[in-house]
Amino acid sequence: MHELDLIPPDYRAGRLMIRRCFFGFAILAATILLLMLAVLLLSRHNDRQENRIFAMQQQQNDIRYQQNQLQELIKAKGSLQRELRFLEGLRSGVAVSDLFDAVDKALGDNPVWFQEWSFRRASSLVDKPPGTSTQGYFILIKAEDSSATRQEALKLDMNMTLRGQSDDHRALSHFLRQLSEQPQVAEVNLSRTSLRRYTSGEVLDFELTARLSSGEAP
Repeated sequence: MHELDLIPPDYRAGRLMIRRCFFGFAILAATILLLMLAVLLLSRHNDRQENRIFAMQQQQNDIRYQQNQLQELIKAKGSLQRELRFLEGLRSGVAVSDLFDAVDKALGDNPVWFQEWSFRRASSLVDKPPGTSTQGYFILIKAEDSSATRQEALKLDMNMTLRGQSDDHRALSHFLRQLSEQPQVAEVNLSRTSLRRYTSGEVLDFELTARLSSGEAP
């Protein structure tokens, strides 16, 4: 006995089409969800990468800033060191007490006395060739933009001027000779002499300039 199929073919085809459409929409929805999830994950990953890039750029900016600060500090240090060498050079040289001792030894029993005593220190920048001695009154200053073999030196000239009187030329000459032999004195120049007469006698006015030694090696 044969079974009788009462479902019309069109209805069966329609149900099959609906079922296929349902599965198709389900697959499409799942695909869309997966795509949205992938986009979300990629977006988060991109955000993390951008944050890392921003952090690295910020770190590079900080490094550049620190390098600039370091360069400024190095320049400031170099400037301070040059000023320190300058001040140390100004402090160096012959002490006043040593000068008094030198003049006192040069005087001896000579009839020479002083009316005015002054000191002068002057500085000037000069080129220092390579291999020149660094002792004495030369303060080395290396320019930042100069080569390694070229240096500048701050030359300190220290001079002492004495104005006074003596009994005669012989006493003054002996005093000058004794003064020039003192280790604190490098050179002595007699600038002026004149004879001054009084009712009780006469004296010799004089003015001399002595260039002081700075402790440089002979």
